[in-house]
Amino acid sequence: MNRKQIKFCIINTLGALLLFFVLQKSHILPGENSKLFFLGPLVKNMSISETPESYKKEFLIINTSYDRMLVPHYENVLGEADFKGLQRGNIDILDREKLARFFKRIKIFQNYRYIICNVLFDQPSEYDNDLLSSISNTQNIVVAQGEDINRLLPEFRALNLGLDAIYTPGGSFSKYRLFEKSGDRLLKSMPLKMYEALYDKKIDDGFFFSRLNGSLIFNDFTPEYEVKNDAVIRPIDLGDILLFDDAHLAELTKGKIIIIGDYYNNLKKTVYDPKTPSHLILLNAFLALEKGYPKISFGLVASLLLIFLFFSFLIITKQSKVESRIFKFPLLGGLVGGASYVLAMSFFSILINAIFGSNFNLVYMGVFFYLENIVVNRHFHYLRIKRRLNIGPRSGRKRKPTT
Repeated sequence: MNRKQIKFCIINTLGALLLFFVLQKSHILPGENSKLFFLGPLVKNMSISETPESYKKEFLIINTSYDRMLVPHYENVLGEADFKGLQRGNIDILDREKLARFFKRIKIFQNYRYIICNVLFDQPSEYDNDLLSSISNTQNIVVAQGEDINRLLPEFRALNLGLDAIYTPGGSFSKYRLFEKSGDRLLKSMPLKMYEALYDKKIDDGFFFSRLNGSLIFNDFTPEYEVKNDAVIRPIDLGDILLFDDAHLAELTKGKIIIIGDYYNNLKKTVYDPKTPSHLILLNAFLALEKGYPKISFGLVASLLLIFLFFSFLIITKQSKVESRIFKFPLLGGLVGGASYVLAMSFFSILINAIFGSNFNLVYMGVFFYLENIVVNRHFHYLRIKRRLNIGPRSGRKRKPTT
């Protein structure tokens, strides 16, 4: 290789790494049909047939789908002390009287580990003062904030709030975002707040990646599907759990992470399951943090650099030489053509997931390198297409003129 080719490989490899971090942060893609782009986590998910039995002792899911109450519905709320706006009929919300009773009862023993209250308090009810008092006296709890804090009832805004946002571009969830920035404010997700509280850690936020627990981590990542929507961890209805006596309730909540919310209606399509309860996405995001899956290691970055360097070499090397001397086997030879770029990157995604436990997508990088190859070697590909389509003058012996 000459100096110009070496320079191209170095610059192109570093540029590809930057593009990878940009795509990792993006939630615009992949959209509805996304399984091809997440073969790593999908393959690993096949080895986990159901939720591990050990998680029964770690998590308690309380469902509020069937514990509802009817209250006046206000639109265009003013955000003032009385939170009044245009009243338009009624709306059903979580039965806040039952929720207040639940918090009062578990306050007696407080033997749980943490509570995620995935409930948005954006409409007033007659039980709000009692509920707010109960939540305020509850330790180790985070409450859903929603996208706009101004939509919350004013009196609930002083609670320990966390973002409940789960992005579904094109109708499908693929990556979880740990936090958002609003001006100078850092709005943390509920799993991140729980992790910081339980392990006494604070995130040092950055743009593409952040530092947590002494390691660099991705801000956006694909959680594994460890806690599944199966029968291992059965949700318990809020109304039913209030029927238990104190001894049974204390045994049920002991050492548990408790998540409260609408289990059966707040569903998301994911790369694993077309109807995944949001509760499970939040729990799996927390487990990813706990196990360090979104960690960025030197070995991971070095592997990505080597992969991108290899594809940069493919692009800058004379294509006829690559095709005839290096890639004599059909599969490798297809890398010159283009479709196998995607297949190769899919294989590398699975390999990196198996080695480093990092769930991310390299398929887009395959598309990037393929398009780059077409642009850089456009004359070669043009002639190749002409040969395949049999376009242009034919070679062969000239016919002797007849007399």
